[in-house]
Amino acid sequence: MYSGLITSVFVVGFSGIIAQTVLIRELLSIFEGNEFSLGIIFANWLFLETIGIAFISKKIADKKEKVFLFVSIHCLFIISCFFSLIFLRYIRIIFNIPVGVSFGIFEMFVSSFIVLFLPAFFHGCLYTYSAKLLEDTHRYILSPVSYAYIYELGGTILGGIVFTFLLLKFFDSFEIIFCVSVIIILSSIWLSFYEIKDRRTTVLLTAISIVVFFSLFVGLPKKIEEKTSSVMWKNYNLVLSKNSVYGKIFVIKQEDQYTFYLNSLPVFTIPTADITFFEEFVHIPFSLLDKKGKKHVLILSSGVGGMISEIKKYNNVVIDYVELDPELIKVVKNFATEELDNINLYYTDARYFVNKTKNVYDIVFIGIKEPKDLQMNRLFTTEFFKILKNKMYDNSILVFTTPGSLVYLPKDLIIFNKIILNTLQKFFTYFEVIPGDGYNIVISSNKKIELTAQNVFDRLNENKILTKSLTKNYLEYRMQQSRIQQFLNKLDTIKFNFLNQDYNPQAVVYILRYWVGKISKSKIEYNFFKFFTNVSKLTSTLLSILVLLIIGFSILLFKRNKKVFVLYSIFTTGYTGMVLSLILMFVFQIIYGYVYYLIAIITSVFMLGLVLGCLLGTKLQYRLSLPLAELMLIISVLFVGWIVKNLNNIPNEVFVYILFFVLLIISSMFVGLEIPIFSKILFQQDQKLLKTTGTVFAFDTLGGWLGGVLGGMFIFPVVGLNASLVIIILLKFISLVFNYAKEKIV
Repeated sequence: MYSGLITSVFVVGFSGIIAQTVLIRELLSIFEGNEFSLGIIFANWLFLETIGIAFISKKIADKKEKVFLFVSIHCLFIISCFFSLIFLRYIRIIFNIPVGVSFGIFEMFVSSFIVLFLPAFFHGCLYTYSAKLLEDTHRYILSPVSYAYIYELGGTILGGIVFTFLLLKFFDSFEIIFCVSVIIILSSIWLSFYEIKDRRTTVLLTAISIVVFFSLFVGLPKKIEEKTSSVMWKNYNLVLSKNSVYGKIFVIKQEDQYTFYLNSLPVFTIPTADITFFEEFVHIPFSLLDKKGKKHVLILSSGVGGMISEIKKYNNVVIDYVELDPELIKVVKNFATEELDNINLYYTDARYFVNKTKNVYDIVFIGIKEPKDLQMNRLFTTEFFKILKNKMYDNSILVFTTPGSLVYLPKDLIIFNKIILNTLQKFFTYFEVIPGDGYNIVISSNKKIELTAQNVFDRLNENKILTKSLTKNYLEYRMQQSRIQQFLNKLDTIKFNFLNQDYNPQAVVYILRYWVGKISKSKIEYNFFKFFTNVSKLTSTLLSILVLLIIGFSILLFKRNKKVFVLYSIFTTGYTGMVLSLILMFVFQIIYGYVYYLIAIITSVFMLGLVLGCLLGTKLQYRLSLPLAELMLIISVLFVGWIVKNLNNIPNEVFVYILFFVLLIISSMFVGLEIPIFSKILFQQDQKLLKTTGTVFAFDTLGGWLGGVLGGMFIFPVVGLNASLVIIILLKFISLVFNYAKEKIV
């Protein structure tokens, strides 16, 4: 039974990370790829898994035939994943949120909680059962909980690798769930082989095996995938649904038009989209080019559907088009577009391409319309504009759009435009904005821009460019100086001069604030988000004074109840672990732009660090004081922050990649180091093992949950990397002072 049990515990970790990642990717697809929702998703998974651990811990002691119950719960786990996946596909209908409308923060929280409820709960139960079954073998000198964690971690790491490099590339979500169910069945058969007399286990596994293998034989997973994928598109003509390592691709047909969606966001429309927009976006800036010879053009994303076709109207142009997802372009080519012929197509991250290319460009188009998440925002930051400037001549042109309105421009959008233009002016001296209804065209250069309707019209005639909308009267209407000045006057009403930076994404804050206000059904959600935005304006001096007041007041208040200090430490350690993991995920997204592809690997490596820390803490718990452990955690946070801030200065890409995962291990290891110390202190006070374990789990989970909800959605995007780390350090510094002081208080 021993080898079968080890395998089954291993499979608990293997199946857990794969199922969790499948559900996370599906949720992100519904949430339009917004990585800030990761905090809410991870927080809910952690909370629900802990509920499962607590629930089963109270009932397991008196249970006989634990193998049958373990196998049953493992089967329930994968079945719940199957039904959660189906529920997820119907979630827009259930919440009455049509395609094209974003989920609010409240809807994200509730929907992810419902989707993850049963899978996370049953997975928590499995962890507890694993520890109990290992304890019953009487083979372990140390805690079976630790060994259960280690064996499960081994499965988690292997599952992350298999999912990322095999399952994700060749199978759809339902096919992956069925593949995992086969592995669960095989491991359960091996485990139950030693209790062959237990007929209930035999009947259960036989029934499950028949259902799963018959389903695979008739291709049921593929049919369910196709059927459920079309649910949220019930009012549309869905002609294709496909998984990519970067998200889910959908193609909708309306008359002769095909619209391509990635993670529920429209990215292309062919054969023609908004002709007027593309004519304006391409030809107005092209009129500023003085160069007579070959013109080198760079398009960063969203070139299909009109932009490339308009650029090709000019003679002697070389077009470099950068798009991250090759699967997306492959799907586009299936619909017979000639737009991609005779251009240089690069399947890579736009920022990586600009950083590495040796080409110098005459005109650069950024096709992203509004940076609603970190992946898009990284093309509108000081760091990117600095790189881009070095790939352009002094008289080269940079073109992009920002959201706008000719009727009413909300204050959040005014601030957003102000931030983007402030950031732009750090590296491009001159700019012109053409305000529009829905979008503003921003044209910038380091040579003075002289843009008039007459010049644009003359250049169109000179180059013999035929357009459908750019008549002289229309150009004069679009480029009215009074309208442009009115727009600039609105920007001048904003007195602060924030910059949009990689690790302080202020533009994202205000575009999210705008959308939260637009889609939320009540003002509470918007005001909550606005409150956190305003909190970011607190100075470090005020924060320091506040911290000192909290320390002094708390020591006086709780000097008779020293246990409160330890509970606070557990809570802040849980918070620190969750926020650090999210920060490093966000950093990976900022540097590389494809965190969704490696999310299983990142999660597995972070868990590896936690286990290493727990093992080290177990050995050192009687030699290492809590204040010293807190100090080590603070130093590790400072070290991680310092390295992260300097990652862009390291030239060796492979070294940066390795260093990132080392940082994951370091940050989580010092979090895990404290868990055995907490357990030791509380056990010495209460002498009750079960109560001690439950208390540590409860406060650690509560801190992690709060860190996920606040850290992911509010703290990092609102205050940036530096302030996020400062908050962690302040919280742990308070803990350090608390626990040092409690030893001195008489």
